[in-house]
Order: sequence, then C-alpha cells, then structure tokens
Amino acid sequence: MAAASSTRELFETCAPGFDPTALDFSFDASSTLARQIRAGAEFDVFVSADERSLLRVEGWGRGEYRAFLGNRLALVARADKAAGISHPRDLLGEPLNREGAIALGAPEVPAGRYARAWLTGNGLDALASRFVYGRNARAVLGLVEAGAAEYAFVYRSEANRAARVRCVWTAGPLEEPRIRYRVGVARSARNEAAWSFADWLVAGGADRTGLALGFSTLEG
Repeated sequence: MAAASSTRELFETCAPGFDPTALDFSFDASSTLARQIRAGAEFDVFVSADERSLLRVEGWGRGEYRAFLGNRLALVARADKAAGISHPRDLLGEPLNREGAIALGAPEVPAGRYARAWLTGNGLDALASRFVYGRNARAVLGLVEAGAAEYAFVYRSEANRAARVRCVWTAGPLEEPRIRYRVGVARSARNEAAWSFADWLVAGGADRTGLALGFSTLEG
C-alpha cells in the first residue's frame, strides 16, 4: 500500500486494529508515490494527501478516490526561536527579518504546495528567499529538529508529534487550502483486503486515532 508520509504514525497506530497481516505499507510524498505508480510500481492502495497526485495516476484506480480525513497547516519553530511568534506574518518583523531558514515541502510535494498557496493567499511571498526544502512532510519537520532550519510549515499532525520544536500557529478550520486525504484502490488489485481497508477508512475506522494525532474531520 502506498501512503503519504504524513500518515505513517496514523496507520502504524490504527492499522493493527484492522489486520496487520494484510497490509504492507510504503510511505513517501504523495507526488513521489504517484511517479512510482506511473512507472509501474505495483500497489493495491494509494492514500494521497492531495488530489493532484491522484490525477497524475488517472486510470490506475477503480472507481472514485474517496476522502476520509483532513489536516491543517501549522507553523513550528525551534524552541529558541518561538518567542514572539504567534502567526506566520511575525516572520517578517524585527528582529526576525534577518537570516533564518524556513522549511517546507519541495515544490512538487503536497505539504509544500499547501504551504506556498497559503503564504501567497496571505501576502507573505516575501518569505520565499528563506525557504529550504524537504522531500516529504516528515523530512520538513526533521530539518527543524536537526537545526538545519529555524521554522517549518508542516501539517498539524506532524507538529503534534514533534518533541524538539514548538507549534506556534495552526490554520483555522475553514482556511484555504483545505487539506484532504483520499484513498483509491488499483484496478489490478486482487487482494480483498485492499477494498476492505479502503472501505474501513471511509467508514471512519481511523477517525478516533486520527483526531488524537492532530488530523481533522472532513468538516474541519
């Protein structure tokens, strides 16, 4: 099963309640997994953090790609940089306009696209000169934890699990862009567990665990 890297903890926590013997996970950025599928990788299930990655594998799935959980954008800071930061616009202010790398997902990565769309929509494109990029959502958080960046735009679920950074801001429940996870099953899938798992997700099987980890319902 191919799954967005930000769902690793979710599925490792809740999937044993489904059937661990039926599932073999491969986690990475949704965009990377979509490229692998287009190149012939044999996955029965694809869980994507964005719709664009699913469109890139048009024709691979059988039936519609169904949404099951959401997420929100968050800003985290290295502990010694968190003081005085309560909103991304604070990154423009004194004395925070000096050098200070801001990590986000690479341009093709859903987490990065969501962050850049929010920044553009809120007039914060001036921060772009300070961006450093991670190959997937978990790698972005790792840049701050390792000291390679001082701030990072990540999913709220990633911010909640971080031990060495502080979450200083979370987007409101109705703010765009809306982050939605969708699941699809391959036309070639022969494993009945693939369909059962997808149905289980859409029916709310992962909701309790997801909410505890910082994911959100589809309504916000």
